Amino acid sequence: MMHIKRIFIYDFLIDNFRNKNLKAIFLFNNLFEYNMQNMNNLSINIGKYE
Repeated sequence: MMHIKRIFIYDFLIDNFRNKNLKAIFLFNNLFEYNMQNMNNLSINIGKYE
């Protein structure tokens, strides 16, 4: 019984770790895309005044 419980806990920890990593990667990608959009907007705005 103890052995099964231990495996379950390890499995849970590994799943948690994987989910956290995926969330971090997802957030990073969103931030990167958001920054790229802002840079495009900035260059368009700068172009208007030249």
